[in-house]
Amino acid sequence: MTDSPNTTPTRGAIYVRSAQSNPASLADQERRCRQYAAERLPGCIVADDRVFQDSGASGLAVSRPGLEALLKKVADTPKSFSHLIIAAPDRLGRSLPMVFPILDLLHHRGIEVHFAGAPLEFSYVHLRNSVIALFESKASDGLNPAAT
Repeated sequence: MTDSPNTTPTRGAIYVRSAQSNPASLADQERRCRQYAAERLPGCIVADDRVFQDSGASGLAVSRPGLEALLKKVADTPKSFSHLIIAAPDRLGRSLPMVFPILDLLHHRGIEVHFAGAPLEFSYVHLRNSVIALFESKASDGLNPAAT
């Protein structure tokens, strides 16, 4: 695929994680993310030094070297990248209370998060709005969302 003359190159990053020490799984996730970038983010360039990985790391673990390195780059000024591509939401984490602050930080830094394995276009904003709508519907039904 060639860039159209109006396509401004953007920088992307990839995050991959496997709970098992499985290089083939990490390579497959990276391949899917790069394919997503090529097909859905015209002009997005992911340099090798912007691929962050955690091998043998549980999605429930808060401390992961690859994730920590990624979040350190998020703080860069100017931004190191404007798109983060992840194979699936569960690669970022297995717990919503852990994942939401990460997605919120990325959103506030102006970094778009893309999930390559999602069947539909999926973004932090869609996820956040869905959760808010769920809580609001429970509240309007007289249920305490915190108690369910």
